[in-house]
Amino acid sequence: MVNMNKINVQIQKTGISFAQIAEKLGIDTEVLDKKLHQKDGEILTVREAHEIVKILKLPREQASDIFFAK
Repeated sequence: MVNMNKINVQIQKTGISFAQIAEKLGIDTEVLDKKLHQKDGEILTVREAHEIVKILKLPREQASDIFFAK
């Protein structure tokens, strides 16, 4: 499960919008939201998570905290 609080903080810090992230992933913002919240059977792929890490320039430990939240 994705830690939405932490990812939102990182999005705000970088100044990149949610829409820009979705665009860079080649998906609609609604789909990205569903994937991050695991709604309607949508699941974030490893490739998408890796791309978000690159977009937000997250260090490995932060990425693990965000994408492997309990």
